[in-house]
Amino acid sequence: MDRRVWLLVATFAALALAFGTGGFSAAELDRGVSVAVVDHEDAFVGLADPGSQGTRPDWPAEWSPREEPVTVENQRVALFGVYNRFGDTTLRVTARVPDGTSPDVSAVSTTHVAPRRTGLVSGTVDCGQRSGRSHHEVDLTVVVDGTDGGFHGTIDYTVTVLCASAGKTPETSPSTTDNTTETTADSTASALDTPA
Repeated sequence: MDRRVWLLVATFAALALAFGTGGFSAAELDRGVSVAVVDHEDAFVGLADPGSQGTRPDWPAEWSPREEPVTVENQRVALFGVYNRFGDTTLRVTARVPDGTSPDVSAVSTTHVAPRRTGLVSGTVDCGQRSGRSHHEVDLTVVVDGTDGGFHGTIDYTVTVLCASAGKTPETSPSTTDNTTETTADSTASALDTPA
């Protein structure tokens, strides 16, 4: 009889180990999330359109982006300024431009903005055959990533581009490699560092 009891207890123990004992392996919790929307002047990542022609009173006094008129085809100009208000995170900032944008904006730079510093994101703008001076709005999707991987964000943002009279394509410096001529132009963003 002892042997039967022992087998019954062993079988019960094996079944208890094989199946759950009334515990749980997952839980669902709800937490409230609060989102505060602020102007660019108060945001951790502030954006400034040079075409708005205004200073940013809370930005470093030495820096306020100014609009550069597009006077030739495929001219490189500042599209927007960035102010990184994070205390210890360097930001990588660029923008995506939808196809069919007029004026045509391409080759948007990626710039790294150190904590509590400012920088510019530039692009190549072709105003086409426009004559005279006219302002044009360009819709962008600004993409911001913390270089430490702890921050990612996107925002739809509209910048203003000033097209002046169209001219010839800007001069580039040719370089020859294996009897093939390539043209190279500066594609880096202008970054302005300001005192902390």
